[in-house]
Amino acid sequence: MSSIPLSEQLGAMAFVDELRHQQMQLQEHLNLPKRRAEVAARIRDYYQSHNIAFDEALIDQGVREFFARRLMFEAPPLSGWQRLLSKASMARSQLYKLFLALIAAALITQCTRIAHDTGVTVEVQNSARELLRRDQDLRSNIQQQHEKLEQLQQKAVAQPDTAVSRLLEYVRQTLPPLDQSFASDVPDFIHKTNRDSVKALVEQREAQLEQARDNLYESRYALATVEGIYKQRDELASLLATPTYLEGIKRFAKLKELASLADQQLLQVKDDKTLKTATRQVNELAEQILYTSSLLEQFTLREQLLQRFKAMPLAAGDRAQLQALFAQASNSLDTQDTFQAQGQLKHLEQMLDFAAVALTIQVVDRTGIKSGVERCYDAAGCNRGEATDKGKSWFLVVEATDPAGISANVPVTSSETGKQRWTRLFGVRVSQAEYLKVKQDKLDDGHVDERMMGSKAANSLTLRFNQRTTSNPDMILDW
Repeated sequence: MSSIPLSEQLGAMAFVDELRHQQMQLQEHLNLPKRRAEVAARIRDYYQSHNIAFDEALIDQGVREFFARRLMFEAPPLSGWQRLLSKASMARSQLYKLFLALIAAALITQCTRIAHDTGVTVEVQNSARELLRRDQDLRSNIQQQHEKLEQLQQKAVAQPDTAVSRLLEYVRQTLPPLDQSFASDVPDFIHKTNRDSVKALVEQREAQLEQARDNLYESRYALATVEGIYKQRDELASLLATPTYLEGIKRFAKLKELASLADQQLLQVKDDKTLKTATRQVNELAEQILYTSSLLEQFTLREQLLQRFKAMPLAAGDRAQLQALFAQASNSLDTQDTFQAQGQLKHLEQMLDFAAVALTIQVVDRTGIKSGVERCYDAAGCNRGEATDKGKSWFLVVEATDPAGISANVPVTSSETGKQRWTRLFGVRVSQAEYLKVKQDKLDDGHVDERMMGSKAANSLTLRFNQRTTSNPDMILDW
């Protein structure tokens, strides 16, 4: 035991005392009711020894509240700067995010400014390139119009025209010159330092280019009008050289009037609108020439038919009938009623063809075609179902053939309607006995043996029937 140093013993004792003191404090805090009772007793002793009046309940409440708050931390009061630093320290994560957001906003603002600045430069560059492209297109169009102007000037020397000369002079004054350019002084390299001046220059040149383009369009329309004038002049010259016009002006003064009016309209052409007016006038002349051509053909046909008529040895009655038809056709031609005249001349031609040939009139004897028909009219008793022949008529169906045996058209007037029609088959009225005779003849072997009904001589319009019917029998066209 004597070998232990005093320093070690004192050091160990100090450590043991510290632990003992900590244990005592811990015990004091752990036995809280006992501790509160001891403190309350000492306070009473103090008040009693000093003759201070007190309230037991108040002492117990004060002791409880003391021990309830003794382990709570109460921060000391801080200055404004200290409170700011404290809040900043506690919100450092939010401040960090705010700092990053400010940096990002600054970067975005800078990038936007740079992008906008670059975009403005690019926009000016694009405008300059577009101006160059439009300038090249315009110069190409200007060159084409100058070439066309040269061609039309040469044509105007060979074919002088007042309206053409006036329009070509307008084009020479309006058409932009060949060497005109609107992009030659625009810089090739555009950057931030010169873009504003280049932008102003491009805008100025674009305005000048638009004006030049408007002039080009006006020149183009004027040259197109010149071409239209020459086209209509050629058309007019072609119309005036047609045989129809040369022959027609001898008969119809209107043709020459229309030609003169078309010429005057072409001399007054100054734009597209007046060119359309002149074109309509030329077209009207063309339509009148076409109409005149039809009239002249009909006049020619009438003369040909008239010569045939004069050369044909007709009976007085037939000649008078054809002369009446000629008078109707001539009247229609004089009034220029071509539609009416056409039908009348066609009928005349058919009548002359009919008169010229000799015909034989025979009862039809072909499969599928009736050889005779009965007619029962409305007012007759036969229509009331009575067994009577009262009101009946009988007809034999006949046809006219030429010497070659070919069926011919015949002008027949229906006794039922009073209308005349060209036909190859028609009915001729006969007696009941004749009708029954032919009917029996056909029933015997399916054929009509006695077919002859009459004839028509050459150079005649008159059908002559034999004794099987009357000389001028009723005829029908439908059954």
